[in-house]
Amino acid sequence: MFATIYCLQQHDYRLVLLAGLICLVGSAASVGAYRRAAQTSGGYRLAWAAAVALLLGCGIWTTHFVAILAYQQALAIGFELGGTAISLLIAVGGIGAGVLIAVARPKPLNRTFGGGVWGLSIALMHFTGVAAMRLPASIEWNPRLALVSVLIGVVGAAGALLAAGDLTQPWRRAVAPILLTLAICGLHFTAMGAITLHPAPMVAGPTVYSRDGLALGLGVFVALILVAGGGMLTVDRFSRRTALTALHRVLDQAPTALGFFDEAQRLVFWNRSYRDILASYGVQVRHRLNLREIAAITGGDHIIESAHAAALSVEPLHFEPVLSPQGRWFDFHLSATGDGGFVAVLNDVTVHRELASREAEARLAAESASRATSEFLANMSHEIRTPLNAVLGMAQVLGRSKLTPSQREQLRVIDEAGRTLMATLHDVLDLTKIEAAKLELEPHHFDLAEVVESTAAPYAHLCAQKDLAFRVEIAPDALGWWVGDSTRLRQVLSNLISNAVKFTASGQICVRVERGEGGVCFSVTDTGIGIPAAKQTAIFEKFTQADASTTRRFGGTGLGLAICDSLVRLMGGKIEVISREGAGACFSFSIPLAAAQAPAVAPPAAPQGAAGRPLRILAAEDNPTNQLILAALLEPLGAELSLVEDGWQAVEAVRHVRFDLILMDAQMPVMNGLEATAQIRELEAAADAARTPIIALTANVMHHQLEDYVRAGMDGWVAKPIEAPKLFAALQRAISPPSQQDMAQSA
Repeated sequence: MFATIYCLQQHDYRLVLLAGLICLVGSAASVGAYRRAAQTSGGYRLAWAAAVALLLGCGIWTTHFVAILAYQQALAIGFELGGTAISLLIAVGGIGAGVLIAVARPKPLNRTFGGGVWGLSIALMHFTGVAAMRLPASIEWNPRLALVSVLIGVVGAAGALLAAGDLTQPWRRAVAPILLTLAICGLHFTAMGAITLHPAPMVAGPTVYSRDGLALGLGVFVALILVAGGGMLTVDRFSRRTALTALHRVLDQAPTALGFFDEAQRLVFWNRSYRDILASYGVQVRHRLNLREIAAITGGDHIIESAHAAALSVEPLHFEPVLSPQGRWFDFHLSATGDGGFVAVLNDVTVHRELASREAEARLAAESASRATSEFLANMSHEIRTPLNAVLGMAQVLGRSKLTPSQREQLRVIDEAGRTLMATLHDVLDLTKIEAAKLELEPHHFDLAEVVESTAAPYAHLCAQKDLAFRVEIAPDALGWWVGDSTRLRQVLSNLISNAVKFTASGQICVRVERGEGGVCFSVTDTGIGIPAAKQTAIFEKFTQADASTTRRFGGTGLGLAICDSLVRLMGGKIEVISREGAGACFSFSIPLAAAQAPAVAPPAAPQGAAGRPLRILAAEDNPTNQLILAALLEPLGAELSLVEDGWQAVEAVRHVRFDLILMDAQMPVMNGLEATAQIRELEAAADAARTPIIALTANVMHHQLEDYVRAGMDGWVAKPIEAPKLFAALQRAISPPSQQDMAQSA
């Protein structure tokens, strides 16, 4: 300490102050350049690293030799050119190496190590420069003081570079250059204090320059460093201010409100939207406004504790939407800025909330309308099917009686009219399901030839009556079993064949089936009236036919092809038509069916009860006409039929008699079929009794209604109007053993 103070007394204080000023300017400029090097990459990083090396290296070297010129001015001192130049190269090279180490990874350890390299290069430059001095004396070094000077340089430079790692904080921007200046000057003057001079002859040479020569060279270096360093600091400050102004201008146009806070929770930057929001609360925005002041006025005290967590969190910290005094809703969150601070972000979501509210209201209205539509269709379906059940059921019963040809023809007309009305009702219900996206496919194994031939068979008689040739052609590679929804396939084929028969007066109709890429191709070709080219797209729209006159001449609702198109799309295909007016039409479609193995089917057993006795059947049906029809349809089976009028009577009957099968109407007075089924299942569970098959007899066959039947505990359903074959098939499935039941369902 005393040696250093004594050493300073041997220097010209004016030159010492000049050396300190040169060191401070060079340090400040180089720290700014280091920040740029740390923020860039590639060639730009190398360029800024070179700038740091030149500025700081030359600044250190100039500081050293200006301070040397201030040392014992009465002493004749010379400077050897080679050693002096080497000391400059050591300073520039060492600083450059330290910069590259520090910016290689943005970690404190790298900056500390890079600063240590700086300190060592400063020390090596100093001792090399002193060795290049030529004096009329010999130099004796104090090893301890020399080592202390090196430590001052290493520790000070490492601390400076460590502080320079985060220059977003104002104190770091001031501390880093000051620490570096103290490290350079402290090393120099401590090392000079370690020198003791002993008189000795001065060694001269052709490359040794005097104080005046060195002073001239240093003057040039001083001018360059002051101009370059000052210019770089000015440009850096100006560019920062310009960039900040441009950023402020851009952010002022952003609808998102942004408020940037430092680590002390003070507002340091904001845009116009943020200022306007705070102004609506009566907050006067100013620089370094504390978050606590804002929270006290806005009522956001809970944000203060969360702000500290947000500054340390990787993920944004979200809060409940904020309602401003102006009635605007804002989505609010805090995000860390990486320097210990955070940014408050507010997005105006008023419009989004209003839209969401309207969408919710519209959704509720749509759901209400959908429920009302479903209820209306269910009621209408029930009201139409109930009388149709009586008409078609009695027609089936009468069909088994002895009738005259004239009476049988009259019965046929009644039956066909009823079935036409039923088909129209099915079309309307199917279209409703499709539009509500509630129609679902039910894939299963089926024999393709059986499905196609049984679908086409009823139309062979109609074609014969019209003297039309009718052919069904199934390619050999399409024969066999497939997996798909055969019910919907039948519906599409039936619609297309029905149209072909309806619109063909002479010629032929051909149904073709062949295997195609990824599935099976179907086509129905006729020689009928054809379809104009302009109408070939419109016919697939609901309630549309090729010509309005066809409705009067041929009948129909215009729903058939619209339903076919929707069903084919649902099955993964596309329906197409090729036609020319007056020259017939060909409707074709392909669907991706999967080939399957034929299941082993056991021969069906005749329906019978336990121990070979007749079936004991309970039928719950409130309509007397329907009771009469059920009794007539089941008469050929020789079953023991018990009839009740409501669900409560059905439950009471089950309490006293063990039935083999229950036929349950869905809609009945006192207790409906679903409630009765649920109570019967509870009785069975309480008594640990075997499950009695329950089949719903219902006019309500929409998808959600069928799901209700299954949830209630029913085992199957038969739609009204009841058709004897479908009723018998349902009975067979219900009473078959499980193995036969599975095989029957797979078929």
